Amino acid sequence: MSRNRKPLTLGEKLRVIEEAEKRTGSTKASIARDLNIPESSLKTILAKKDSILLNASKFGLNRKAAKDGKYAAMEKALQLDSRMGAKDRKILLLLDNAPCHPTDTSHLRNVKVAFLPPNCTSQLQPLDAGVIKCMKQKYRKFLVQRRLAGMERKQMATKLSVLDAMHYIASAWDAVTQETIANSFRHCGFTRSGGCFSEAAVLDDDEPEFGRLELPGSFADYVGADDDVAVCSAVSLDDIIETSCCLGNPFLVPRLSSATAHQLKCTLRCLRPRINHRDFRRKVLGVPPHLQ
Repeated sequence: MSRNRKPLTLGEKLRVIEEAEKRTGSTKASIARDLNIPESSLKTILAKKDSILLNASKFGLNRKAAKDGKYAAMEKALQLDSRMGAKDRKILLLLDNAPCHPTDTSHLRNVKVAFLPPNCTSQLQPLDAGVIKCMKQKYRKFLVQRRLAGMERKQMATKLSVLDAMHYIASAWDAVTQETIANSFRHCGFTRSGGCFSEAAVLDDDEPEFGRLELPGSFADYVGADDDVAVCSAVSLDDIIETSCCLGNPFLVPRLSSATAHQLKCTLRCLRPRINHRDFRRKVLGVPPHLQ
């Protein structure tokens, strides 16, 4: 093979992929020979098929793919869109009405994005119909098992690290079954017949394990202890105006409470132990003088 072989264009790579998918019974060597390309190039193209289809869908055939983090959150959707296009299939992506979700989805050709009506989360969103509750139950179960294991080893209760919590959350999500997710969808009316179940998800009974901790309340109370905790505060018009004024004036800084300031200091010390704490806050973060 010549060392000066011209690289294949995106369009040529797409034609290679199309030809390889048509000739499923042929060997890679024969396909590469008929296409007049090295067999190693064919293997590389097929191994990177999803990426090539994504670039073709996102940038077109006459434009090189550029590294751009602006649409990083949509990469998986674009890859799915490309795979569905290659298989001539369609898919419906249901999202709730949240400001963080993009409204312009015209770049998706084989994935149709539909938004649920606002203010109907508990009635129409499958996650709120049982999936989140089931995941929380699994997570709390892991915490109970962790404490019981410590009691058996006669160890004092220790704080749960952020890393351990992340591992437990990942394991809890993996423990949610397909049946639970399907039941939650049916509970919200996503069925061919239009009917729904009275119960979205059947949760396991872990009361015996929880009872060994000799704590007040039931396991169900423990799972739903934070159901009514606000995850964000309501912002008034006055708060928005005050924040906008502060952002426009670098010398006008909103004063934080002493508790928040203390938490900020502790966080900085944990994240930057090798950097001079005071210089780091002043030069890099621009922490207001009253927090130094």
